[in-house]
Amino acid sequence: MTGKLIFKMEMFKFFKDRVFIITAAVIGLLNILVTLFYISAFNAPDKMFDVADGAIIGLVSLFSFFLILANAALIFIYPFHAVSSDYKNNVLALMVASGVDRKKLYMSKVGAIIVAALILTAVTILIPFIMVSIQIAVIGDWDGAFEIIMEAFAYLNFDFFKIILIGFLSYFSSLLIMIYSTILLKGSKLAILLYIGFSMGVSFVRSILSVIVLLTGVSFSWFTIITMLLTVVLFVFLSLRTVQRQNL
Repeated sequence: MTGKLIFKMEMFKFFKDRVFIITAAVIGLLNILVTLFYISAFNAPDKMFDVADGAIIGLVSLFSFFLILANAALIFIYPFHAVSSDYKNNVLALMVASGVDRKKLYMSKVGAIIVAALILTAVTILIPFIMVSIQIAVIGDWDGAFEIIMEAFAYLNFDFFKIILIGFLSYFSSLLIMIYSTILLKGSKLAILLYIGFSMGVSFVRSILSVIVLLTGVSFSWFTIITMLLTVVLFVFLSLRTVQRQNL
């Protein structure tokens, strides 16, 4: 079985998994409604100080907090679900027994999981992002908003390309940490706790190194990019090593 065929099979499983598709659609709809509420509140600031409207805004803000958690949970639980279900159904064992190369199997599955996670992300936040962008353009302050954001990053020597690159690397490294945690525990639910532990450990090490970097005057943006690249490489290596030695 070729890597391309494994990738197609994983994508087919993703689109047939209606629970995640429907959940993403519901969360995306809620994101749109909350975005519409905040845009309406922004366009009528005089009403924000009304007692009744203030209470509503408070409730919506609390709901928004939990909605943000739901968005994050959906994106990072899917990799766990995709890998753990294969362990529970002995899919990996059967594919390896049929002669599929373990490295090829891992790379194909990871590629499909990343694409599926990107699709889920687009379904949930793409339309709200477009709505906010249109709102900024309508009030005629897009350049001002963009300038404020860029000035904030300029202090740490970030440019637009580096911001995009760091965003993707951070996203991919989080997915790879979740995948490795699930592989290491063979699909156990404890993998979620292990993922949190690994993430905290990586953040702790990066924070210590960042202090040293800031004191030495080294470019913080390139430090961030390099450490994230190393994180991606490290967890791909650990995952491959575990898959190749694991008794499926």
